Amino acid sequence: MTSARQNNGLFLDSILKLHFIKAARYMAPKAGGSSTDGQLRLATASGVFVYRIQRRMSYIGGTLLHTLITRPMSQSGALHPIILFTRYVPLPSAEKLIAAGINFVDQAGNIHLSIGDEHSWTVIGKREVRNAARSAFVTPAKIQLLFSLASLPNLEQATVRQLAEVSKVAKSNVAYIRKQLIDEGTLFRSGKGLQLVGGAQLLERLAQGYQNVLKPRLIINRFRAPDASLELFLKRSRQVLGQVGVQWSITGGWAAYRLQKFYKGQELTMFTENLGAAHLRQLRLLPDAKGQVLILRSIGAPCFWKKIDDVFIAHPTLLYAELLQSLDPRAHEAAESLKEEYWSDG
Repeated sequence: MTSARQNNGLFLDSILKLHFIKAARYMAPKAGGSSTDGQLRLATASGVFVYRIQRRMSYIGGTLLHTLITRPMSQSGALHPIILFTRYVPLPSAEKLIAAGINFVDQAGNIHLSIGDEHSWTVIGKREVRNAARSAFVTPAKIQLLFSLASLPNLEQATVRQLAEVSKVAKSNVAYIRKQLIDEGTLFRSGKGLQLVGGAQLLERLAQGYQNVLKPRLIINRFRAPDASLELFLKRSRQVLGQVGVQWSITGGWAAYRLQKFYKGQELTMFTENLGAAHLRQLRLLPDAKGQVLILRSIGAPCFWKKIDDVFIAHPTLLYAELLQSLDPRAHEAAESLKEEYWSDG
């Protein structure tokens, strides 16, 4: 499998170009014992300095920026400062991170690194260079298939027909996408057959793909329910949809709460299969742009990970991606908690 050192290589290379850095070493997080994505140890003429890595491959702005700035404050007892490894930091976000004392390196060449009182280096304002050829390969079907590969064990060894069945992607498209994934190194051949390069890097890629290309294709509509609470609507949904045989599950905050008992949020997001107008009438749902019930089309097996309290919840990969869509900072905290529990770049 591609090592974490290779995954972080671009960031380390940028740091090693600084004249005061003698050596840079990535240290993977210990299993179950770290709330970050590993440590960075930098050697200078004055000694060795240690940083806690936060890796975020989605764009830094808005709520995510707020979370990054405020979260370290809640970890004031931590021994080491944060350094952010990320895809791209726009100039306004860079200025706010610097003001908050957060170091960062992005793939465009922007960097802010402060080492004690002796060394500081800042380059900001560089624009992201988009790889048009690579971007063209990011399609809803590709992200949909990747969710299945990341969510279901040993699926890399499945036939094209099996992959199509679990992911709900057409067979001809599955074969084409699988070849792409092999060519780009996301799937690689080993003695055990095809293996998926996973970990936190893949998780961030899925979250970004979910937001930008997949979720917009899945939305059926947003609705207003007549029930006094979402809990009552959920209870009624079990009865109504169970009677008519519609397969459904929940994702986002309400699903994450069943795993962690931390955060629900003010919106209930559901995956459904074969949901028709008659079923919506039975649920007494009315289209409403400000409604608290969002219904999405299913993307297959990852939507039906396990049953808790007699309700299917989606796989944590989908929960994480959905939570990051929220404007509530607590949703992002819940997403980070899921990441700490289920993924590691180590």
